[in-house]
Amino acid sequence: MLPGSFLRRVAGCGVGGRIGGKRALSFHGRVSVTHGHSHINSHKSHGCHIGQQRRVIQSLLARHKCVTVGLGSLDSSSSSVTASTTAELKKRVISAVAQSLRVSSTDDAAVVLVSRSLAPWLQDQAFMAELLEATTSDEEAGAGRELSVLSAAVDEVPQFQGALSSSEGLSVLRGSAARVLPGLWEVGSNQTFSPSSFSQQPSFLEFRLPGLQPKAKPLQVTVPLANTIFTNGKPHALYASRWRHDPAAARKSLSMAASVEKTTQTILLPGHNQSPNKSTASTVYTALVPVTRPHKIVAGLGNILRQVEVGVKPEPASKELEAVIPALLKKRLEHSESDEPAYSGPVGVWALIMPKDTVNHFPIPDPLDVENYDLSDERDLVYQTSHAMDGLIAAGCQLRKILSGGGGWGLKQGLLSLDPDTRYAREEHEDMESFIRSFKGEDATGGIVTPGSYVQFFTEVIPPTETTRPKLPWPYDCPTFAIGTSGGQTSSEVETFPNLFGAVSSEGVYLSSEKNAAITTKLDAPRSYVVSHATEE
Repeated sequence: MLPGSFLRRVAGCGVGGRIGGKRALSFHGRVSVTHGHSHINSHKSHGCHIGQQRRVIQSLLARHKCVTVGLGSLDSSSSSVTASTTAELKKRVISAVAQSLRVSSTDDAAVVLVSRSLAPWLQDQAFMAELLEATTSDEEAGAGRELSVLSAAVDEVPQFQGALSSSEGLSVLRGSAARVLPGLWEVGSNQTFSPSSFSQQPSFLEFRLPGLQPKAKPLQVTVPLANTIFTNGKPHALYASRWRHDPAAARKSLSMAASVEKTTQTILLPGHNQSPNKSTASTVYTALVPVTRPHKIVAGLGNILRQVEVGVKPEPASKELEAVIPALLKKRLEHSESDEPAYSGPVGVWALIMPKDTVNHFPIPDPLDVENYDLSDERDLVYQTSHAMDGLIAAGCQLRKILSGGGGWGLKQGLLSLDPDTRYAREEHEDMESFIRSFKGEDATGGIVTPGSYVQFFTEVIPPTETTRPKLPWPYDCPTFAIGTSGGQTSSEVETFPNLFGAVSSEGVYLSSEKNAAITTKLDAPRSYVVSHATEE
């Protein structure tokens, strides 16, 4: 499920013409690739020449600068996936990209992201050459210019099954190297690594997007790279490569001229440096439902939450959760339908840590009425929570998963241990500085519980099933950039999603902003996304 504003915004995007019509290509009788074809709605005149029609078609195709091909629940390690079926699948993927992606001669860069099991594909030069050629215009090939490419393996890529979800597959973005991949070939960049530092360097991609409303400062989203040790023998897969066209060749062709392995790279997405408005600002979506009201933190230290104020007296931090979570699971079971899986737990719980002034300045969603539980109320509350989350995170609120706690007695009664990580690859001295600020009772942006702040508890919403998830087509008339976490209903088919680009992490993604230090949080609840629809000026 997605917030109504997201669905309305995506569905309303359009620049003339529409993409429609579908053709399915069978794959061993089980998998199909769905391609979109351009249907131009225009008034034909007698004076319209073939050349003019061709230019109109090319202009419509040129607006597709990104595409994602979802491969469903592909298991490349399965014994049924042979070399011949893998080769056939590669051809299907290349064909899907070729029919959905067209670029102009000024686009001299490409980003290719694949899911973990497809990491070996990135080192297959023949496949990469064909894939890149599929995105290249005849004009670009004839110019004989170089193409800079960043390729990486992430856990999964986004797809759309009535709502954003994730699967195996690959995601491709084309654009200008200066606008998309800053510092890709900087000499002496600390983004490259030597074999000696191979296992020591944290590996990640940093995406820069438009900011969140209302404090719309540019946003950074850090995505850890997939652990590919069991697919390509290396801890991660991140490569910068340079490809050249041979203008003298009988057919357009690409050959790799240089390649280097990297540990990190920044990717600039459209609109990251613009002043966002309601239609271009990034949006945070979390599939969470509140189960308590905000409570003032009375006692806690480090990442340990000890006591909260309920009413007028302090209580153990976990006391309310110990009552409401079992009651919620019981109600969910009572209301489950015969065709829905039993949702009896265990269930993840998150704490939203709020600075002391936030509670009075931002709309805080009311908790779920567990006693009078209704499944539709729960899903409606997810929408309300998502609508509020942009402003809360921009104001410095932090989502932290509860790792352990509850029960106990004496001084340990009701303690909750929260995930201390709000930034990827934090330095030890940063943790110590945040701990000291917390000890002094000061607000800390580094992921430390501070007495005087507030906390509200959330849990995962029931995942939609085949019968309950919305049956909505992919509204691909405008670019959509989605970066988030694993989970959601996946298709058993191979599908093409024009105008969709992104990355998905099973570990979680990290939000920050150089111009708004208050933003520092980790999104790791299933099916959580940062979404942007901005375009280049």
